[in-house]
Amino acid sequence: MDKRPRKQPGYYRNLVKSSLDIRKNRRKEKTWKKDDLFDVKILEETPTQYRVHWVGWSSSYDCWVEKGEVVDSSPSDFESVLFAKIKSESKRKLKFGPKDNVEVKIRLQCTPLEFDSILALPHQKEGRRVYIKVRDLTPVLGRNWHVRILNEQRDFSYILEDSLYFSFSKERSVHEFIIDSDNSLKQISHPTGHILSLRFIRMESTAQKLLTIMD
Repeated sequence: MDKRPRKQPGYYRNLVKSSLDIRKNRRKEKTWKKDDLFDVKILEETPTQYRVHWVGWSSSYDCWVEKGEVVDSSPSDFESVLFAKIKSESKRKLKFGPKDNVEVKIRLQCTPLEFDSILALPHQKEGRRVYIKVRDLTPVLGRNWHVRILNEQRDFSYILEDSLYFSFSKERSVHEFIIDSDNSLKQISHPTGHILSLRFIRMESTAQKLLTIMD
């Protein structure tokens, strides 16, 4: 004979409802990586701050941010953002690594307009490759952008002059099929943007040669 206690009527219905309420109350956390950029809509303004709405997110995430954190959509500002990303990613990649793997590859989202700002610099083009000397990027990236001191002993890594080149390509579109209003199958494409590829040779050295490499 089964001596387990019998469940009260409605027990399982209440259990399911409780689990659904828990899932309903979970909030989607807003996450990002450093240096990521997001579209925002400015709702209010003070002398030092903007109240912004994150496009594509719930209004519950609307918040106040410092004006310096908001980048205007004018071409000059986008150029400065691109160059800042090139500098930060190059610095990040300038670390000691395997001796047999000195070629560094960086991929960044980029628009044709931003790529034009790179072509405005002195360069040499070979097919799809755009070669730019390290020193010709200094006016836009700052002094010693190509050098990273790695420890207290002043061991450092740097970008080999004349090894730096860019290439620009359009990413493949994402294709999918949808059912049209007349019940027919229709293929549509979603553009995924353009990619700027940056490659260079990473060199390593010690403190004795540091001053000969730095500006």
